[in-house]
Amino acid sequence: MRHNHKFFSIFCILLSGLIALAACGGKEKDLQPSPSGTEGQPSLSGGDNTEVEVDEEAFYDVASELKKGRFLGMQYWQGEPVQLWMSEPTAEDGQAVVSVYMYYRDGTRETCIERISESAARMIYIRDAEGCCYTVSGDGDNKKVARLDNTGKAQYTVQLKGSLRDLCALADGRLALLTYGGSTSGGYDLFLLDTKGNLTAVFQAESMLSPVLGASEKEVLLLEGDYVYRVNLKDGKKEQIYSFRQTAYDMKKDLAVVSDIQDFHMGTDGSFGILRAGRHGSGKCETVKLVAVNESRKDVVLRTTYIIEQETWLKERILEFNDSQEEYRVVIDAYENGGDLDDFVMSTGVELATGKGPEILMGSVLADSVSGLIEKGILMDLAPLMEQSGIREEDYFPVTFDLWRTGDSVYCLFYNLWVKEQLMSTAVLGDRREPSIEGLADAMLAYPENAAYGGSWYSADNILQELLEGSETLWGMVDLEKGTCDFGGELFGKLLEAAKRYQYDERNNFPKVTSDKYLSTIHTIYYNFRTRAEEEARGFASAGTLFDDGSHPVPAIAQSRYKSLMLNANAANRDGAWEFVKFILSDEAQEKLAEKAELPVKKSVFKAQMEREIEDGLSKDVSVKVFDGPLTKERADEIEEFLENARALPYKTEPILAIIREEAKEYFNGNKSKEQVAEIIENRVQLYLDEQRKK
Repeated sequence: MRHNHKFFSIFCILLSGLIALAACGGKEKDLQPSPSGTEGQPSLSGGDNTEVEVDEEAFYDVASELKKGRFLGMQYWQGEPVQLWMSEPTAEDGQAVVSVYMYYRDGTRETCIERISESAARMIYIRDAEGCCYTVSGDGDNKKVARLDNTGKAQYTVQLKGSLRDLCALADGRLALLTYGGSTSGGYDLFLLDTKGNLTAVFQAESMLSPVLGASEKEVLLLEGDYVYRVNLKDGKKEQIYSFRQTAYDMKKDLAVVSDIQDFHMGTDGSFGILRAGRHGSGKCETVKLVAVNESRKDVVLRTTYIIEQETWLKERILEFNDSQEEYRVVIDAYENGGDLDDFVMSTGVELATGKGPEILMGSVLADSVSGLIEKGILMDLAPLMEQSGIREEDYFPVTFDLWRTGDSVYCLFYNLWVKEQLMSTAVLGDRREPSIEGLADAMLAYPENAAYGGSWYSADNILQELLEGSETLWGMVDLEKGTCDFGGELFGKLLEAAKRYQYDERNNFPKVTSDKYLSTIHTIYYNFRTRAEEEARGFASAGTLFDDGSHPVPAIAQSRYKSLMLNANAANRDGAWEFVKFILSDEAQEKLAEKAELPVKKSVFKAQMEREIEDGLSKDVSVKVFDGPLTKERADEIEEFLENARALPYKTEPILAIIREEAKEYFNGNKSKEQVAEIIENRVQLYLDEQRKK
C-alpha cells in the first residue's frame, strides 16, 4: 500500500502545535478552518437550510403492449417524459416496415411516423418540438444526423465531425449535440442544430466527466459527474448551478449501464427531472427537489474526497438510514472538484486538532495522518462499542477491522472488500513457494534474465517499499519498542540491489515478473479468480506481499482510501455516527451490497451469495471470465480462504518507509553506494525514533 506522505509530517506538527495552543488558552476564533471546499458553491433556492428529496415514478410498461416492439429512446418532450418506440416489423413490398410511436407516462400514445422502413426507424433517437424525428447514422467518427417529417421523409442531413456522445431537444425546436474527437484538440464540442439544418458551434472542452445534455425552458444544461452547469449559448461559458456531491442522491446509479440517464431538465421551481431507462425499455422518472431540513434531527457529517460519487451503495445506505431515523441524519461533506485539495485535507486536520470536525472520516481524507490521530486519542476506539452492540469480529472477515489496528483497539473498518495478492513468476522463484524475504531477494538477484518488477509505476523506491512494508519490524531492521535500528546488514543491501535491478525502464520492454491477483467488483468478483493451480499453470505463484508470518493478500489502495471509515472521538454527534456504522454492517445492508455483485465484509452474507452463484449461476452479466463453466464449491472454498487470509499492511512503519524511499533514490540514481545510503538511512531513522521516544 503506497501513500503520498506529503501531509504526514505537516499534519503531525500542526496537530501537536494546535493542541498545545488550545491547552494554553489560544483564541478559538483564530483557529477556525476555512470552509472545506464548499465556499462560493452556487445553489438553488433554499441554500444551506435545504436537502434533496427524490420522488420516483415508473414509466408505463410499453413492452407489455408492444411485445415485439423496439425501444428507441426516452426524453422530455414539451416538458413531459415520453418514450419513443417502433412497432413489430411487417412485410410490405418486400421491405420490413414499422410505425414509430411516442408514449406518455400514463400509456397514451400518438403516432410519429407510419410505414417507415425498419432500418431507418432503428436509427431514430429523439423528437423535436415540431414533431419531427431525428436519426443518427454512420460509424465511429462519421456520424450523420437527419431530420424526418411525419411521413418519414428526410428534410435535411448534416455531417458531424467526431463521434456523437449525447443530444437533447430544446423547447424552441433546436437540438443540442455533444460530439467527441472532431476538433483539432480532440476533445468535446457542443453544437446547436436548428430546424433548417444549420449547425452552430457553442464551445470546445478538452475533457468532461460522463457528460449528459439537458435543458430548462430556455437554456442548455450540462451534467458532469455530480455537477450541473448552465451553458451560455452566446459565448459558450459554463456556470455551475448545482452540485449533488454534498447530497446522498446517486446521480450515476449504474456505471455499467451507459444509457442509464436518458435525459434531464430543470423546472421553474429549481427541481430536476431525470429520466432513466433500464433493460427492455423499462423507464423511471425521478423528480429531485430541495426541501426544508428537519431541524429537529442532529447532523452526522461524513467527510470524504472526490470518489464519493462512485460509491453508489454507500449513498443508497445513507438515504435509507436518513429515512429510518428520527434523531440523526448523515450529511455528506465532499471535496469539490476544482477546489484546493491540500486545503481541504489541512482544514480537516485543524478541526480535528481543536476537538471539532466531522463525525465520520473516509480513509481518503487523512490516510497519511492516522498514526498521529491515534496517538492523540482523536480517533474513536470501536472495539468497546462493538462489544456493547453485540457485533462480533468473528462474524466478519478479519481484514474488516484490521486497518490501523493497535492491539485490541479498532480504529477503522471496511464496509466493502477489494482485495489483491501479489504474484511472482515461477521462473524467478524456482522451487521456492511463499519464500522468506531472504529467499525472495536471493531468487530475484539470481535470475539470469532481464526483467521488470511490474509496469511503469514500479520505480525502484516503490519496489523497495513493497519488499519491506509487510513486516512490523522491516525484517528486523527496526525495533519500535526499544527505539533502535540497523540497516547495515546484508539483507538491506540485497533488497536495494534487487529494487534497482527490477525498476521499470521505459527504454526497454523487459517482461514483467509480477502480476496482481484482484478480487474486486471491477473484475467481476468471483469470475476473475484463478485458483493457485491455475496461476501455477500460467507461471505465477504467491510471493509478492510478504508479512512476518508469510504471504497474505492485502486491501487495494482504493479500498483503504475509499471504502474505509473512522469515527472522530470528539465529534458532537458521535452516537449517531456509531448508529450509522451499525447499520452498514448489518445483514440487510451487506445483503444489498452482495446484490450489486460486490464483496460484503460479513461472512454469512458472502457464503449465501456464493451458494446462490453455485446453484443459480451468474448474478450479473460478465463479458469476460477467466474460467469457463459454473462456479464450483472447490473454487468458492479457495476464494473464501483468500479473503480469510487477507490483512492490512502495518501502519506504524509508514513514516520510516518514507525516509527510506527518499534516501534510497541516491543509490538508485547512482549518486551513492549501498553502504553510504544505508548509513544515511540509519542515521535519519534513528533520529526519528529518538524524537518519538521523547514524545
